[in-house]
Parts: sequence; C-alpha cells; structure tokens
Amino acid sequence: MHDEYLWNTGETSSGIMVDQAGDYTITVFNIGNSRCSITKTVRVVDASLPLAVHIEINDWTTNSNSVIITTEGAGAFKYSIDGNIYTSSNIFDNLDAGDYTVYVTSESDCMVYSEDIYLLNYPKYFTPNNDGYHDYWKIEFAETEPDLEVHIFDRYGKLIIQLNPHSKGWDGTFNGRMLATSDYWFVVNRPSKNRQYHGHFTLKR
Repeated sequence: MHDEYLWNTGETSSGIMVDQAGDYTITVFNIGNSRCSITKTVRVVDASLPLAVHIEINDWTTNSNSVIITTEGAGAFKYSIDGNIYTSSNIFDNLDAGDYTVYVTSESDCMVYSEDIYLLNYPKYFTPNNDGYHDYWKIEFAETEPDLEVHIFDRYGKLIIQLNPHSKGWDGTFNGRMLATSDYWFVVNRPSKNRQYHGHFTLKR
C-alpha cells in the first residue's frame, strides 16, 4: 500500500516549490486493495516586503496637509493612515494637523509596515490669562521632534524666548513682565525635515 500525488501543475511529488501566488490543488491517491483519493487546495499569497518605505509630509496648515507614501521593491501594496480604510493610492491630502499612523499592506492584506507620524501646526492666537484655555503658545506636536527649535520675536525683531520641544509653551511674558496684546513672529528650525518655517500669531489680553 502506498500513496501517489498529483498537483494541478502536473508534478507528482508530495511537496512542490512555487514562485507565484495562486491556488494549488493536490490529489492524493491511496494505492491498495481499494483506490481512494482526496483532493485539497492550498492558496499561496504574495506577502512581499518592500525594500524601503519613504513618507513625505507636507504640513503646517490647519486642514490642507498631505502625506505621500513611496515603497521600493517588487509587489503591489495598499495604504492607510487610519488602519480602517485602505487604498491603492499612496497620496492622502486635505488632512487636519494631528497624529496619524501610516500602514502598508500587501495585496493579500498581510501587514508589512506601520509608522506613527505627526502633522505639525501652530495656534494663530493665544490668551495667557490663566483661565485654563489657550494660556500658552507652542508648536502643536513639537515634542515628537526632539531637535525642533522655536524662536519667538516681537514686531521689532527682538528675541523674546527660545522654546525647546518639551516646553509647555510661551506664557506671554518677558523677564517676568507681561507683554501687551500684539502680533509676534516665530522661526522654526526643523532639522529632521531640513526645513525652516516663518510665521506670526497674536497675543490677546
């Protein structure tokens, strides 16, 4: 009594090597007093890993930010920035500032990559009156980039304060003295993106 094997590829061994995704069917014949057989289908999926994943972030707006995900290597991939909706398009635009997680999956829905990202922005005004609302001005999500540098100036170009990414923000004072309602300017150095930003905001009292 012995077994014989037949694959839909024509091979007759008990196991085969494949290099393409698809359905592979094997029929096993039991050769003995009575000839019986059983057939099984095995699905092989393509779970190729990308050689590299690049994420381009265009932020610094309230809700017109974008994320472009580029993969290197063979294979077709799907993309998501919320883990729920996946698309073959690698471009996501009209995004609010905030935190997201980029997901890349293979066509067979096998997860191959994920990364947390942050789209930065800044408040257009703050009201440092100790009421618990908008009492400090800072770059939103600055703590996610440890090398971020923020310099705040008055309208005459005088440096008021330099903020580090983990600071709770500027409280509207200079040398312990409350500054008046006015517009103030800032410069943000963002080494991780090799970019610099300029802008202004309003201190309201």
